[in-house]
Amino acid sequence: MSELNELTPEEIEDSQFQKIRFRIYSTALNAHGYIMSLNVLKKYANTIQGKPILTYYMPHADNGNGDFAGHEDSSWAQETAVGFFPNDCKITYEKDLDGTVFMCADGYIWTVYYDYVVDVFKNNDGSKGVSSELYIIDSKVDEETNIEEILQYSFTGLTLLGEQDAMGVPIRPAVEG
Repeated sequence: MSELNELTPEEIEDSQFQKIRFRIYSTALNAHGYIMSLNVLKKYANTIQGKPILTYYMPHADNGNGDFAGHEDSSWAQETAVGFFPNDCKITYEKDLDGTVFMCADGYIWTVYYDYVVDVFKNNDGSKGVSSELYIIDSKVDEETNIEEILQYSFTGLTLLGEQDAMGVPIRPAVEG
């Protein structure tokens, strides 16, 4: 407690969170058969604001260094909100060499209770996979290709992903990068 007495209230407030930049969604065709135009991605991007960052943390994974799991929703493994995207988060776009455009924003991990989440990023060169959680409000399916084009959506959160889920099944990202 003595360390906190040496800080200003503003410094204490700032020390409670770690800002992390996330690639949240892209214009690429994903493994679930969904695609979205850049126009649609931008139109509803602000729905990430105020949404949670979720994960299920496995402390003994990655040779005891700890890692995230997948979409865990059972009586013994449940995702927890470990951070958030602020209501005023700035949304940016980044283009990969292959032309894929990623929507990006800064989220915050609550280090007071989840400092081990930040450690997972540190142990993996600052990079981990994510899963974008969203409601698809409107879409259309191309009957020839069976690809579903998202026309309207709303984010519900972002899940941090590890190398395997809580049952040990490997996790493959829906979109590389």
